[in-house]
Amino acid sequence: MAPWWSFLMGSRDRDEGKPDYYQEGLDLAGQERFHEALTSLRLALREQPGDVATLEQIAVVYTRMGMTDEAIKMYQRA
Repeated sequence: MAPWWSFLMGSRDRDEGKPDYYQEGLDLAGQERFHEALTSLRLALREQPGDVATLEQIAVVYTRMGMTDEAIKMYQRA
């Protein structure tokens, strides 16, 4: 990640050896494996409760799944 992006979005550095559930969720969503992506993103949210980027990505996945009501709830939390 570019240093300026890390500064703007907050560092996503993880402990070495610890899974990066956020990135895993993004990768799975990119492969249209939405249910798996939600699982990973929820795990990321458990590690960093209230993380805006994670909440927004969950909303995006819900939107892509056609689950508009759930997406709206996530956007409101973000």
